[in-house]
Amino acid sequence: MVTVEEVCRAQRAEGTATVMAIGTVNPPTIYEQSAYPNAYFRMTNSEHLTLVKNKMQRTWLDPSIKRVILYQQGCNGGGTILRIAKDLAENTKNASVLIVCVEITIARFHSPSKSDVDVIVSHSLFPDGTAALIVVADPIPNVEKVIFELVSAAPNISA
Repeated sequence: MVTVEEVCRAQRAEGTATVMAIGTVNPPTIYEQSAYPNAYFRMTNSEHLTLVKNKMQRTWLDPSIKRVILYQQGCNGGGTILRIAKDLAENTKNASVLIVCVEITIARFHSPSKSDVDVIVSHSLFPDGTAALIVVADPIPNVEKVIFELVSAAPNISA
């Protein structure tokens, strides 16, 4: 009979979560998810790669992909999602975790005024932007390059 420990050990990664890629972008154009594959292959002159495009469309709609969505987190969201990604990568064998963080201040965009200095400060410090990371726990040797390891990702509350 298989024990609970053996089942857990078989499902868990052997290594520590590592960041495999980091990227940022501030796109001038927005595409609906369902329309993006067609636009992407058109922009890259790759419309002849129909099998790859079909695979991309299937991947985006695959219900087996687990999603964690955090809203209204502000600066705290980055640390929170790193903690979740570390947990997912280390406790799910062969998992690749894609983190996408989006800051959308344009939703609160309005003209400045002399009495509303916080609007000027917030739009100066926190413009729209996006960042992405890929986190895995067992990178493929000589294929995947580790940028750094996530040794700890725990919330600390100071008194």
